[in-house]
Amino acid sequence: MQIFARRYILAPAVLAAGLLGAPAAESAAVTYLYQGSPFNLAAPPFTDEMAITGSFTVTLPDDFTNLPLADRESNVTAFNFSDGVRSITGSDLLLGSPLFEFETGADGNITNWTVSLVIGFLNSLGTSSDPAAFRPTEGEFDLTLLGTRIASNNVAPGAWTIGAIPLPGALWLFGSGLLGLVGVAGRRKTCAY
Repeated sequence: MQIFARRYILAPAVLAAGLLGAPAAESAAVTYLYQGSPFNLAAPPFTDEMAITGSFTVTLPDDFTNLPLADRESNVTAFNFSDGVRSITGSDLLLGSPLFEFETGADGNITNWTVSLVIGFLNSLGTSSDPAAFRPTEGEFDLTLLGTRIASNNVAPGAWTIGAIPLPGALWLFGSGLLGLVGVAGRRKTCAY
């Protein structure tokens, strides 16, 4: 009776607990990578070979496809952008909050966006799918108060790619359940001989 209980009741109970007991993840950390187009207007220290590049990680729903345009700054967990001269992270922001407004398409990639990082008084970096979102140069820009430095591309906004696609929680549960089944089958073979 003891072998029967172990083999036919305990193993399926453990398997069911593994498949049903753990809650599925409701959100995922997604990393987006940005590659801007080379500046078509550049004053020293910038050159026309430089561009805005960067990345940010944001917590989104498991299904992050076709998200509407919204500011998701409160969900951003980390970011790093560069204008070719300096890198900007969260600790570099002095005034206000960053703006991470975007929507996603059917593949989860960013299709429409405005990202703006204010580093100091009249000193900011930004990118947008709408070049008219930024003044005075339109497009990607950097503007400083002391000795105006401007770099921009008001023709092509650049492109986003997904850097890391998270696995849904259900897939992890399915995998652990499958391993459980393999383990139970292996024990059955061992006990049969």
